[in-house]
Amino acid sequence: MLSFSHLIPHALEELAAAHMGSGVALKCVLAGLLLMFFLEKVAFDSHAILHDHHGSNIDTKVPVIKLTDAIDTNSGRGSISSRTALLLLLAMSLHSLFETVALGLATDRQSAAYMAASIGLHQPAESIALLIAFLKTNMPVSSIVKWLTLFSFVGPIGVTCGVLIQKVSSPLVQAIVVALTAGTFLYLGATEVLNEEFEGVSSSEKWLRLGMLLAGICSIALLDRVGSIWHG
Repeated sequence: MLSFSHLIPHALEELAAAHMGSGVALKCVLAGLLLMFFLEKVAFDSHAILHDHHGSNIDTKVPVIKLTDAIDTNSGRGSISSRTALLLLLAMSLHSLFETVALGLATDRQSAAYMAASIGLHQPAESIALLIAFLKTNMPVSSIVKWLTLFSFVGPIGVTCGVLIQKVSSPLVQAIVVALTAGTFLYLGATEVLNEEFEGVSSSEKWLRLGMLLAGICSIALLDRVGSIWHG
């Protein structure tokens, strides 16, 4: 919903102002979607690393007890190679970079609030999943802290890059970056997250999750409407 109600319309508006057709924006959206598909499924397959590697079940929705077990040096350490954990770190870093660049490109409070809320809602879960993946390796704690500290710097770097792009580039370049980001959001929301949340649940819970999905969509639509009125 964030892509369809805010990012794509913003890209179309900026490209129209630059006398570019809507097809350019939509092709950039498709390019962003395919880029995330390549990173998530071809280059790294982060989903398989998190859930299926060597039969381990490292879920992003891990209960507290499993996180505690993972910290125990005698519980599950060594089930993932250090190389695999580093590949997952790289994949998540690229994902985080695209999101935070879009945040840095925000030109008003409404856009910044949407992007910050979207990033803030799912980044903690991704960080915990990454932490557990590293705890499943034989890496010393000091090395894990070092790598996760580097991961935490990706966000500020992405925001800084977005701000610099906004300052030194033309609106056309900014619109293309926004359209690419919209494609990454579409892939992660509609393909990666949505499918996973509806796997292995009962029929009654599927209806509940569908209701929560629609509630989330409606909430973004309402925020977009209120924000547009306030901005006007």
